[in-house]
Amino acid sequence: MATLRSSSLNHCRCSSNSNPNQPSLLVFSGGTAFNGLVEELKNFTTRVAHVLPVSDDGGSTAEIVRVLGGPAVGDIRSRCLRLSDQSSAEALAVRRLLGHRLPLDAPLAKSEWYDIVEGQHLLWNGVSKPYRETIRAFLAYFQNQILRRSDESFCFSNGRDLNIIFE
Repeated sequence: MATLRSSSLNHCRCSSNSNPNQPSLLVFSGGTAFNGLVEELKNFTTRVAHVLPVSDDGGSTAEIVRVLGGPAVGDIRSRCLRLSDQSSAEALAVRRLLGHRLPLDAPLAKSEWYDIVEGQHLLWNGVSKPYRETIRAFLAYFQNQILRRSDESFCFSNGRDLNIIFE
């Protein structure tokens, strides 16, 4: 982890919450292993840039890449959730939804997935209609993509968290 001094850098201030008295940090890290420290860093400074690899090959990411291809986004999804807004009940509800893990039992996982996509799952409680419809559009798109792959069957118990939002 490298510390950058804002007095020696010319950079744009993209956030109105930027506090020049807070230190700036640039973090090069893996995904899950560093997530525990992310919460603590948020208490120290909000001026952190995260650099993450796209080489995650575990769990849901491996299943998504196996069936659909593309970059491995699991670590990025995980970090984004850790950095997400927690200031309102709705923000917490969205975070719970996007961080939810499907059951390990394949038939149960598939059934729960359909409840989520259809907007019927209890995880939608506290999520307003605009957020719900936006997220459901991504979920429906993902569902359509896996249905179009007739040669590959997607195992929802391997796709345990909602990485699909970022696909």
